[in-house]
Amino acid sequence: MERAGCVLWATRIAAGVNHLYHNRGDDTFEQVTRAAKITQTLGHYCFAATTLDFDNDGWPDIYVACDSTPSILYRNPNIPLGHYVGEVAMYRADYQKAVGEFQDEIRLNPAFAPVRTRAADAASHLARFHDAEVESERSLWLDSSTSEPLIVLAKTLLNQGRDEQAERTLLRTLALDANSYAAHFLLGQVYRKLGKMEMADREFKLAAQIQQAQTKNLPR
Repeated sequence: MERAGCVLWATRIAAGVNHLYHNRGDDTFEQVTRAAKITQTLGHYCFAATTLDFDNDGWPDIYVACDSTPSILYRNPNIPLGHYVGEVAMYRADYQKAVGEFQDEIRLNPAFAPVRTRAADAASHLARFHDAEVESERSLWLDSSTSEPLIVLAKTLLNQGRDEQAERTLLRTLALDANSYAAHFLLGQVYRKLGKMEMADREFKLAAQIQQAQTKNLPR
């Protein structure tokens, strides 16, 4: 699904659910199965998937071939392109456009936590700190298992000079993900602003070690 920026993974052998991933464009993928309502098709034995514009509406549909059960046709899966277009706008530093695209998607998928995080990040770049805080908190309310909205919230607090709150938020982030480069680096910045230089140096060193380890693991 090049136009929609998504990839479908069809499970095989055991009857189950298919999975749809959104290509973020930075060598990472985001799970969007629920947002696309792919979970509505359960109990199929799937073994191959392809894309084609079956209804000639200009957008790709997904056909999944199945064994022993009927095959599946996902007609223009319900994934708004706001997220995809918003990511392109973020890459181009067009944060005003990104906010608009992400908000369009939120209106269609209000329970999709990742897009609220991205909307918060875009708003923070525009110094719309209240909006950034609100969307970060809503994202955390929807999914408290991920550290990304906490990182965005911490950056927003740091940009406002609310260093103690940023520190607490980053410590909460590290409780979820002790190997978060961003959390250690930002915490180093917080400690430096607070005059805690030894603690700042420790966090910067940890961030550098994590970054180095991640670089070594990159495919060559």
